[in-house]
Amino acid sequence: MRIDHVLYAVGDLDEAGVRFEREHGLVSSPGGDHPLFGTGNRIVPLGDAYVELIAVTDPAIAAQNPIGRGVGALAEAGGGWLGWVVAVDDIEQRAARLGTVVIPGHRLRPDGITVSWRAAGMERMLEDLAFPFFIAWDDPGSHPGLREGAHGRLAIEVGCDAASLRIWLGDLPGWITVTTLAGGVQRVLLDGRPIG
Repeated sequence: MRIDHVLYAVGDLDEAGVRFEREHGLVSSPGGDHPLFGTGNRIVPLGDAYVELIAVTDPAIAAQNPIGRGVGALAEAGGGWLGWVVAVDDIEQRAARLGTVVIPGHRLRPDGITVSWRAAGMERMLEDLAFPFFIAWDDPGSHPGLREGAHGRLAIEVGCDAASLRIWLGDLPGWITVTTLAGGVQRVLLDGRPIG
């Protein structure tokens, strides 16, 4: 189990890309569109993880699903950390243990390549942004974090009940800090520096 990526909801992807580079030195590139969610993204690759800047790109589609609505609502409130995602090798078993389902997803990159994955627990993340969903990439070689020279270690601080999060994850790795504050993701750190 490792942190796969963190999601930062924004109103404008290009403006957010400029700001993240100016304020944090983090260079992003266009990621593509999520046709099922009405969203699009920019990717900050970090090797085996990444920061995903995400925005609504098709309001009609986004209004019809909870992911699109969640991104849109947070972006309208000024943007911020939407959630986080944990990569696992046993996604079907985790879904069965947690009583959730595995949902396929895909995104068309600007270079015409489709990347696909399986996710579980997205509904739990939308109920409480302190809880991640789980992901397994169909082709690990197409992981968005992979880029020559990209590196960085993510850590996350979330506000929730630690016992409930431990049950959800099955463990509390050292890259998670749990606080008693409510409100989901409190901070994301890259190599010990807060970003966002």
